Amino acid sequence: TTGGSGLIAAYDGPDGTGNILWSWHVWVTDYRPEPTGNATVLEENKKKLKFVYDGLPDQLPFMDRNLGAFEGYDTIPGSILNMSRANGFHYQKGRKDPFPSSYTTEKLPSRYIFTLSETAPPKHVLNRYGADGVQVIIPQKLTYPSLQTAYRNPVSIANFSGYQWCSDSSRPEWSKTKTVHDPCPVGWRIPEKGELQALINYNTTSAFPDLWTKAEDDGGLLLKYDATGNRTYWRFTGYPPKIDQLNFVGKCGYATVMNNRTIFGVDGISKRIQIGQMENYDAHTARCIQEHE
Repeated sequence: TTGGSGLIAAYDGPDGTGNILWSWHVWVTDYRPEPTGNATVLEENKKKLKFVYDGLPDQLPFMDRNLGAFEGYDTIPGSILNMSRANGFHYQKGRKDPFPSSYTTEKLPSRYIFTLSETAPPKHVLNRYGADGVQVIIPQKLTYPSLQTAYRNPVSIANFSGYQWCSDSSRPEWSKTKTVHDPCPVGWRIPEKGELQALINYNTTSAFPDLWTKAEDDGGLLLKYDATGNRTYWRFTGYPPKIDQLNFVGKCGYATVMNNRTIFGVDGISKRIQIGQMENYDAHTARCIQEHE
């Protein structure tokens, strides 16, 4: 392969039959940042970025791209297709399983609704195929499932009750002490909200009055993350509220954090960069932070 993503699973029956016991997301990429060290690295295919702002606690570096993305950029990508390569995957709060984003050559409406079909894969989204590379996998609707049911259906976004997607009283969590539910590779983890604060403090309209002028055309923003001229491209990925819909692609971008009912949002509609509230059943992209120095 030249790169991409796949899902492998362990079953309780022979030859891939029975129930899925556990599954793994395999991210095939030339990108391989070192999971140790406490400094920004700008070497090609090893880039990692230390988000630093005076007065905030020292913290370890972030990946230069979303989890599962084809690319990370420090300039504005030259086309919508290249912007799509920065999307990565979306994750429900506390859940390890990746859900596809858009992959398009054109601007999408604020609510893009598509039809799932085994014979005619929808346009403008990443589709999932079986082991033969031909058969399209159609996710099933999960109605407020138990964690075990979610394990057995790793390609399906779970519906909700209240603000939760999992019906168990003891729900999966992410934390600084990495759990088995954390989707980041070994040596990396989901961040907590304060670890993204430097992006808010640096990228204000008082500091950059033209920050939002071309944001929609650029499909995202170049965000300053330290006291140098360094920037990282933050893609307006939008998010999937359900299995056959994407919202705000090219208009807003959100990153999941470990905190309950909390996200980091770059909102091109209201023109704000903030820590905000969205429900735990929402699926958002992830930027992994280094786990250990």
